[in-house]
Amino acid sequence: MNLELLAPEIVVLLFGMAGLLLGVSGVPRRVVTRLGVLGLLIAAALTVSLIGAPGTIAAAGGMMVKDDLALMFGLLFLGSTLLVMLASGGYGRLSGALPREYEPLLLFACAGMMFMAAAAELITIYLSLELTGIALSALAGLRRVLEARAAGRGLVVLGSGALPLATAGDLVAFVGAAGADDTRALANNRYSADVLALSAGAVAVLRHLPADFPADNALPRWLSEVGGVRMDDLRARWRLAMDLDSPLDAILIGLTGAGRATLVAADRLGPAANRVAERLTAIRAVLFDRRAELVVAGRTSAATLGWLERHARCRVRALVEERGLRAASRLALADPLSASGRPPRSILGAILDRDGPASLGARLAELGDAALVDSRVLLAHRLGPDEGAWPLAEDRFGSDLLDPAAIVDPWLAAVTASAAGAPIPVLLGGHSLVGPGVRLIGRSAGRGGPARAKDRAG
Repeated sequence: MNLELLAPEIVVLLFGMAGLLLGVSGVPRRVVTRLGVLGLLIAAALTVSLIGAPGTIAAAGGMMVKDDLALMFGLLFLGSTLLVMLASGGYGRLSGALPREYEPLLLFACAGMMFMAAAAELITIYLSLELTGIALSALAGLRRVLEARAAGRGLVVLGSGALPLATAGDLVAFVGAAGADDTRALANNRYSADVLALSAGAVAVLRHLPADFPADNALPRWLSEVGGVRMDDLRARWRLAMDLDSPLDAILIGLTGAGRATLVAADRLGPAANRVAERLTAIRAVLFDRRAELVVAGRTSAATLGWLERHARCRVRALVEERGLRAASRLALADPLSASGRPPRSILGAILDRDGPASLGARLAELGDAALVDSRVLLAHRLGPDEGAWPLAEDRFGSDLLDPAAIVDPWLAAVTASAAGAPIPVLLGGHSLVGPGVRLIGRSAGRGGPARAKDRAG
């Protein structure tokens, strides 16, 4: 019957059945994935060995034929399945949303398509369609089950302006983590989260959360250190750190063409947006001037500094201060007594204590040719970490737009007036300005200009 000609299809089926048996026995999912990849590679090698055979060879009593066209499609199906398996493996390990049956079902669907490519009889075509259709229907059913599980049991906690730059893949990762069977959580950053996905087991742990817990930014740390929840994060995806906390953040996204809605919002700000846009243009020029120096002060990250090291042409003076400001709560620690209890402090804030708020512009001009300043660190230095003691949000927004006339608090108005009148371009803002905002400023320097960063896709 020349069954050896069907060796590639048989190998795929055998590895699929082996994957199912191992999945039921409870082996780690990565073992099932690797087994599926190995089966596909062996089948591909067997298919390649059949290429070049003279003419058309009948197999299985003439119900199938192996010619160059069938072999070509066989390799196409094997390669496509391999790519799908490799591409989805990382997501499955991170979110826990893909069950162990996923890879075996992919193998069965691939085997059905390979049988169909070699089919020479109507009954063979029918059986091949059935094998492929059953496997694909099962995969579609798994997706519905996972979506229902995530909707009914898990929880995704979002800040009001979180994830404006998130992709569909980012959102799928959070939804998948919320639907996981075990006790886990996924945050955009475990040390200060704007979005947090909780599985059903992690949601149950929230019953023990202290009633006076200060903010959701510290929740991942509490879940990990106090609640014993497995915590993963996506802080390597810089775009997930962008948060719409103020009109300046909308301008940063809108002026770089990253979002139509935020661009409209920025346009409605009128002169304020123009005032900020002028500073942005000047700061871009400094960013790519080898003779210039940029000052970045506040809650910037090592990833942002690394991006500047790779892509900026200017020198960079960084004052990294009070990272994790909103997540620095004793309640989030397994041993609260081990916390230092030190209040927020800032070098730049200490200079303003000595020289007065009106000195900000002059002091920054002594340090560089342009400056991005996290003003929330200055407020925490002066008034403490509790935002309830800070000037009103309207005042902070007016400061971000460099409009001292719109600010009631005299100290913040003086700081803003000094920044607006500084001899160098200065922008005041929150963590987004000195974090992902730096990349948005650099990457907006014209498509194909010096800011054509290698990490545009990242």
